[in-house]
Amino acid sequence: MEFQVGQEFKGKIKKIIDAGAFIPLSDKKDGFLHVSQVKPGERISNIREHLSEGDEISVRISFIDDRTDRIKLERTDI
Repeated sequence: MEFQVGQEFKGKIKKIIDAGAFIPLSDKKDGFLHVSQVKPGERISNIREHLSEGDEISVRISFIDDRTDRIKLERTDI
């Protein structure tokens, strides 16, 4: 599947780390929601106080790094 900046997805959080959360966009590709995007405009100190693995959230692709093939996400359901 070809991904593009601006595409929106609804997905379940697969894994949480201190820096953010991984959300599957397809069977083979995850996107990364950085902790700064969990509550845009608000600084949070502990992502696990706001999100849990298995939570379903809406996100949008904000950046695709062609060199590393990493996909950055922003939250859209807040």
